[in-house]
Amino acid sequence: MTSDARGGRMKMPSVSTWAGDSSSSATALADRGQAKLPHRAIQGANRYIYQSSLNDAVYQGMCTTIVAAHFDGTRMWIAHVGDSRAYLLRRQSLHRLTEDHSQLAEKLREGLTHSSKHAMQQWDSMLTQAVGASEIVIPAVSMVRVELGDCFIFATDGVSKALRTSEMLALLLTTSSPEQACQQLVGAANDAGGHDNATCVIVEID
Repeated sequence: MTSDARGGRMKMPSVSTWAGDSSSSATALADRGQAKLPHRAIQGANRYIYQSSLNDAVYQGMCTTIVAAHFDGTRMWIAHVGDSRAYLLRRQSLHRLTEDHSQLAEKLREGLTHSSKHAMQQWDSMLTQAVGASEIVIPAVSMVRVELGDCFIFATDGVSKALRTSEMLALLLTTSSPEQACQQLVGAANDAGGHDNATCVIVEID
């Protein structure tokens, strides 16, 4: 799970920790409900942050992007809100698994072909959904059949917007462990002038 908090005037308890606890408490769900695990964790985090913002002024405006996953042995269920992303590295190819919840992504889906660089940057920074921003959030959920050797990368926009997919792939293919790959990605994002929180988590299936 990876998240990128925004706003608020005081640090809140870790969204990742809280949502992780929510996911753990839901493990009794039957197999047919596996997709609901990360979905419910995100919705629980949304209720927690939104209610905190209503009850305490120091939390007003607090929200976060999030990408969460649940692994059941043969499948990876992925849920996300905002512009934190999930990628799959499989057989030396890097595949993006999520679509951003942003104004730019919406306009591209609607057929936008060109616009000014300034407008594109503005739309890219305007989220259409964030955890805690409103009473209701609708996470996007997808499922991937897992293969031996797969690597799942969960990254904030501080990584994904600072590095092109080809640059991420090159770094991933030249590292020897998930820990080293995370360090390389975050370091490269910072070196590229990334202006936002650069965080990533990598899960290798072995």
